[in-house]
Amino acid sequence: MKSKSNEFGHFHHPTYSPNGMRMLALGSHFGSGRTLDLWNAQSGMKELELEFEGDRRSLELATARFGADGKEVIVLADEGWNYEDGIRVLNAVTGEQLFHLGQGQGYFDFDVSSAGSTLIALGSDSSSLQVWNYKTGSSVLCREFEKAGEPAAKISSDGLTLLLANEDRRPVEFIDTRTGSEIARTREGFWDGAFSPDTKRVVLWSDQIEMWDIASGNRLLEFGEGNLAGFSPDGRYIFTASYQDTWLKIWDGASGEQLHVFDKFRSGQWYGDWEHGTPGFSLDGRHVVTCEGQFAKVRSIETGDALHAFDCPNGTITSAAFRPDGKQLLVTSRQSVRTPTFSGIAPTMFTWNLPCA
Repeated sequence: MKSKSNEFGHFHHPTYSPNGMRMLALGSHFGSGRTLDLWNAQSGMKELELEFEGDRRSLELATARFGADGKEVIVLADEGWNYEDGIRVLNAVTGEQLFHLGQGQGYFDFDVSSAGSTLIALGSDSSSLQVWNYKTGSSVLCREFEKAGEPAAKISSDGLTLLLANEDRRPVEFIDTRTGSEIARTREGFWDGAFSPDTKRVVLWSDQIEMWDIASGNRLLEFGEGNLAGFSPDGRYIFTASYQDTWLKIWDGASGEQLHVFDKFRSGQWYGDWEHGTPGFSLDGRHVVTCEGQFAKVRSIETGDALHAFDCPNGTITSAAFRPDGKQLLVTSRQSVRTPTFSGIAPTMFTWNLPCA
């Protein structure tokens, strides 16, 4: 990787650092390839810009995230179509490469614990999973499993438990990352899932969405149809969504009571990535932001009312995320738009300072 000058292009996969002081996003610069850029969230000034070597046609396979304390950036970017570049751990301030994990082995997705230093990655062979300590670069666990469809894996916030699912709907396994031993498994099969913040529950989905207790492997609640779900940061609420039918539902995480239904929900997918455009909760659990075509809407969880609606003229919004302090949104769109209603810090990436909600 090396520094590059700024050129017009698209930015995607944006996120804030854990303390909310910095932002990162992957860039696709026309004619010059892929970059990883970092900005100061207060000033909007770019602090670091790095170029990814390799085949630009594979941009949709690249993703990047901050580590739990914001001191590292973890990057997955393949070289061409061979998926063998591995995972790079960079110093988030200098851009210096600290570790190059799994080089030559091939990985197509990863997840990082929100506390500690656990990194899990799924092999491009769809039959292996690797766990590392990204602070030391040491291997913690290597797991092989029967190949049958595309797998999905998630890590708990404390980094101690991983969830392993598969699109063939085999039973979901919960695995101790320290020993590799199985903690529990569901009796039924699901495509994917997400942990609760306290790591005691999961929401799992295939065509149906359900909540399960990890320790017992028992089903707790059912939420009906949908193809994506997740918890609010405080664990009080659950969202379920349907991309095909464009609805989003908010539920009470304890009782399973449906609180709100929002229509005209749009995923705003980027390169077929289902994660982007999904709703995001504020850390205090009071608000949710949704992507609805050219609008990003901040809604009250208590009432369901839209408190703020931000218009991105002629640009479909692809993602929107709260800054940890809840005072700002980071938004990306499909087109570069200039308007006085928000601050454009880069092509197709903007910040909105939120009025008091």
